[in-house]
Amino acid sequence: MWHRLETLRGTNGTNINPYNARLLPEVPRHFLLRRLARHRRNAFLLVDQLRGLCDVSCVGYGGLVFIKSGFPEELKDLITYLALSRKLSITEGTSFGFNMTRVCIADQEDGAYLQIACGTENIHHFSEIANLIRDALKAVESRKIQSSLRYPMFFPGLFFMQKSQFR
Repeated sequence: MWHRLETLRGTNGTNINPYNARLLPEVPRHFLLRRLARHRRNAFLLVDQLRGLCDVSCVGYGGLVFIKSGFPEELKDLITYLALSRKLSITEGTSFGFNMTRVCIADQEDGAYLQIACGTENIHHFSEIANLIRDALKAVESRKIQSSLRYPMFFPGLFFMQKSQFR
C-alpha cells in the first residue's frame, strides 16, 4: 500500500485525484492509532530530554516539537550533520506523520522556531535521536560552533572525510 502511495505522489505530486484516492486500500483504524501513539511517545520523550535546556513546546497528537532557539538555522544544520556522523536517520522537511524524524525552520511572529516532526522510530533508536538533538542544542546555545556549519569538514569534532581525500 505505501509503495503505491509513494508511486502516486511521485507521478502526480501531493495532490491525488479523488478517483485514484478511492483505489487505495483502506487503512485499518487500529493501525493509524498505533502510529499516532508512537509519534506522541517520541515527541514526549524528546520534550522530556530538552526540558530545562530551552523553551520547548509540543503538539502531542501529531508528534510535533517546537524549539525556541536564538540560532535555529545553525541548530538545524548541526542536527543534520551530527545525524550523518552518528549514522542516524534524520532528514530536513516540513511534513509530519512519516516514519523518519524531520527537522525544519518554522517562522512565527515572535521569531523562528526549530520544528521537529518525530517519526515512528522504536524507543531505543529515538532515544539516540533525542540525545543527538540535546547535544546539538547544548553546543549551539553555548555558542561553541561557528555560523560556517555549511562546511562540516572544517567543524571540530565532525570530520566526515580524511585529510587524504582533500588532495
